[in-house]
Amino acid sequence: TAGVAVICTVVFGGLPAIRATRLDPVVDLRTGSPGSTRSSRLDRGLIAIQMALALVLVASAGLLGTTLRNLRSGIGDMLPDQLLVAEVDSADTTIPKGSERAVYDRILERLRSLPGVSSVAGTDVMPLVYMGFRKRMLDIPGFEHLATDPAGIGMPPGIDEGPLGSWVIYATPGFFATTGTGLAAGREFSDADVAGAQPVVIISEAIARQFFAGRDPIGQRMGFQGGRRALQVIGVARDVKQTDLRAANPRTVYLARAQRRNDEDRFIYAMRTSGNAADLAPSARAAIAGAEPEVFIRSVLPMSDLVALSVSREQALRTVAVVFSVVAVGLAAIGLYGVLAFQVATRTREIGIRMALGADRTNVVRMVMRQSIAVVT
Repeated sequence: TAGVAVICTVVFGGLPAIRATRLDPVVDLRTGSPGSTRSSRLDRGLIAIQMALALVLVASAGLLGTTLRNLRSGIGDMLPDQLLVAEVDSADTTIPKGSERAVYDRILERLRSLPGVSSVAGTDVMPLVYMGFRKRMLDIPGFEHLATDPAGIGMPPGIDEGPLGSWVIYATPGFFATTGTGLAAGREFSDADVAGAQPVVIISEAIARQFFAGRDPIGQRMGFQGGRRALQVIGVARDVKQTDLRAANPRTVYLARAQRRNDEDRFIYAMRTSGNAADLAPSARAAIAGAEPEVFIRSVLPMSDLVALSVSREQALRTVAVVFSVVAVGLAAIGLYGVLAFQVATRTREIGIRMALGADRTNVVRMVMRQSIAVVT
């Protein structure tokens, strides 16, 4: 930085001094206009380059802002400022194995009673929260050949393992309404979707497009490889980024948590709040600890914090680009003003003659503005 500063001082201070020594003082005294058109063209050229660089920085800041907005749209209509996410863990505690579900349900009811909480849902995976996704191979009628065709000939490439790979998420009733991810068709899980009832599944739009194109997926049967095709499709969930806002939408199936044999050590609660979710974080922590003191609270964060953490790199780049673009535009504007002011000062005699011959203020201003627009464009 010090070296660049010295070089800039020498170049931009020395060149004008050298240029000034080349002037003909006799000509300047006679005409009253120092300098030549060559130096004027050089000044305008430098300002044009400066404006071009400033424009590049402004465009970069705008593009980064668009990228940031597009990334945030990957979570759908979650309204992250009003969504509080709590992650608990019963591993390495005195909670007996097999009794986790009762503990998690007790916490769920306690969270529902909190003032300011309009709805609560539970799941083993939330977007941007837990990377431990389960992956299963789908078994869908009409696509049996893909089970022995790992290349997925004729099928669009997926981000999952194999052409039939899918991520599996267990959720309670009200999950899609609470999180704001929403359904494109069908219904959510209900209290009737329990063990012993018809096994049901909600598929993502990515699965519906790939395997049920041209037909209604609601009511269709499917399953997982190695099992029976006992799952009945009851809904189509909107595509949502799961682990990374920069990645493609994964194929995802949602299963009713009540139809699962047992819960695992880790469980996640999504709380839709009527106000700012961050304000309810202390109350949520206290409610969880009051319902089950033994459970370990991994985190209680608003979804907005998780989204901000996921896009922190793009946010930092955008902030830097905005700062530099503002500085560059300011410097370019100062430089343009200085060059035009100098050129107007050197043309004072010409302007006086023009006004003596009938030019008014508007004509003079228009002449100068044409010069500035020519430099900028």
